[in-house]
Amino acid sequence: MLGVWYRGIPVLEAYKPGYQNNDAIVFLVGVEAGRFKFGYSYDVTISLLAGYTDGANELSVSYQFCDPKRTKKSAIPCPKF
Repeated sequence: MLGVWYRGIPVLEAYKPGYQNNDAIVFLVGVEAGRFKFGYSYDVTISLLAGYTDGANELSVSYQFCDPKRTKKSAIPCPKF
């Protein structure tokens, strides 16, 4: 999977004078292997903090415990994100 995500609310006014409603642009890449998902993202800071940070690197690993291919209905359905 590949993706780009914007973290912020550009159409709203600042909730406090001097504060922006935009924070970062996130670039995502990931792979799914069976029930495992591995991901990497890099956050590029676009707020006033940009002069104080080089962004952020994030790694993620997730495992889906229930079987998404299972046809039997259960009380708690298997979530799909």
